[in-house]
Amino acid sequence: MKATAPATPNRTEPFPESAIRNRIKEFWNEKTDEEADNPFATERKNTLHDVLPVIDSLEIVKFMLRIEEIIDIEIPPKVIQRGGYDSCDEMTRHLIPQLRELYAKQDH
Repeated sequence: MKATAPATPNRTEPFPESAIRNRIKEFWNEKTDEEADNPFATERKNTLHDVLPVIDSLEIVKFMLRIEEIIDIEIPPKVIQRGGYDSCDEMTRHLIPQLRELYAKQDH
């Protein structure tokens, strides 16, 4: 009679939501602190700054590399909201569900 190895369940690591939320918050604070140092930021009335998001999508694309370090998945740019985000909360609410879905599709 052959001995069989016990079946091991395909376990996955839980989605690291708190680490991602913290990284988003750090990034947001870093970028908005830079904006506070911008001498043109105070002159936002009736300028291009009125219509631009606080952090544009190009900055977010670069930032995704920091998230990839956490979840070890290449993140496609399509998960980023067109144009960018006007608040940290908006960015978090938009990205977390999409990143969770990407993470769930991967074997960890």
